[in-house]
Amino acid sequence: MRTSIVLSTALLGSCHPKGDMEQQCHDAVEHWRTVSTMPMREGDVQMFMGACLNWKSATVDCLKASKHDDDIKKCRDMER
Repeated sequence: MRTSIVLSTALLGSCHPKGDMEQQCHDAVEHWRTVSTMPMREGDVQMFMGACLNWKSATVDCLKASKHDDDIKKCRDMER
């Protein structure tokens, strides 16, 4: 019984809940807004947040590490 509890806890801890991805997307889009020279309206933010939930985690990580618009373009090209 104790082994199954430990195993269940380990398996649940390794899952990535949707809320986690939402936070990752929020962080990525907010970072994008700070490093890009292009202004981003609130509608754009909502559009990218919605799209981000379908992106690969590598793309989200790439966006969070971007330093300028060329980096952002490379990250977005990863999804194509």
